[in-house]
Parts: sequence; structure tokens; C-alpha cells
Amino acid sequence: MHGLLENLWGTAWWAQGFAHKLIRRRSGDGKAYYVYADPNYCQCMHVGSESAYATYKTLVKEQDEAMALQEEREHENVQGDK
Repeated sequence: MHGLLENLWGTAWWAQGFAHKLIRRRSGDGKAYYVYADPNYCQCMHVGSESAYATYKTLVKEQDEAMALQEEREHENVQGDK
């Protein structure tokens, strides 16, 4: 996988319009993997398996639900103050 990362990094994906986009690819043995290029914050590329991506999606969903609940509670507190 290390050689793969060097190849992906060397292509400068962000110069090709892939910055901040999650890209699904297949390795030589047919296994899916995901690549996310972040040239601004870490200047790195994140690479993960389908399992890692599923975990990521679960975490994002949980975070979205927590934020929605917090916003709802804040709205209720503002309404209660009136």
C-alpha cells in the first residue's frame, strides 16, 4: 500500500480536481479502497478500506444527529426564554 500512496501523491490529485473529494478505487486484486486528498489542512491523503469507510459514514451520521439534537435544544431554550 505504501507504493500506492506514493503513486497517488505523485499524481498531485488536487491539481486534477480531486481535492476534498472522496474517490472510490479498486486495487490490483479487485478490493475497493477510498482516497481523500486534503491539500489545505494536513497536505496529505487519507486511504481506507470499505470497512473504514463504513465506520466513517456511521460516525458522520452520529455527529449529524448529535448536532441536530443540540440545535433543537438550543431552539427550545430560546423559546423558553421569551
